[in-house]
Amino acid sequence: MALQQNKIYMRSRSGKLRQIYHSPKGFKIYFKGKNSTIILTEKSRYTRSELSVHSNCSVDIQKTTTLGFKDASIYCYDNSALCIGESFNIESGRFLLGEGSVLRIGEDCMFSNRISIFTYDGHAVLDNISQEVINKPSDITIGNHVWLGRNSAVLKGSVISDNSIVAYNAVVNSKIEESNVILAGIPAKIVKRNINWQR
Repeated sequence: MALQQNKIYMRSRSGKLRQIYHSPKGFKIYFKGKNSTIILTEKSRYTRSELSVHSNCSVDIQKTTTLGFKDASIYCYDNSALCIGESFNIESGRFLLGEGSVLRIGEDCMFSNRISIFTYDGHAVLDNISQEVINKPSDITIGNHVWLGRNSAVLKGSVISDNSIVAYNAVVNSKIEESNVILAGIPAKIVKRNINWQR
């Protein structure tokens, strides 16, 4: 794990940061560039998970639940940022952050198996005349207390508001500004309102 101008910090429960020089147990960190900063939090749990960061990235992960990250892969390309709030857990999944994009996940979120969150399409699509990229990355925001069901996907530019549920196999690709809803389908739409959920 090269630490060329890259830094990993561990945050105490009081908020104090101390630099560490190794990946925490169960969470392999790979630096693919330089000038990136990762902040993790003590007492978090990681199992068979990994984080790859390119240049000028920012990653801030608050304390997880006792389940924490399990079988999760996170890829952050140049100038991207990931922020995950407290009491998060995921059973398995993949996060891809395109260049210059931001993924924000609020507090008390529960993600099931085979979750996909992509702030970009994976490959550039060019305009034949101007040669400009027409499918640039776009930020994703997931609010507080959001439950993502098995096999669900959240695509670039999406917003999921607080206290919401994304159903099995649903694909979110738009801004859902209304909170306390169930989203289902491809593309995901509101199928029930005025709900909440418990762990």
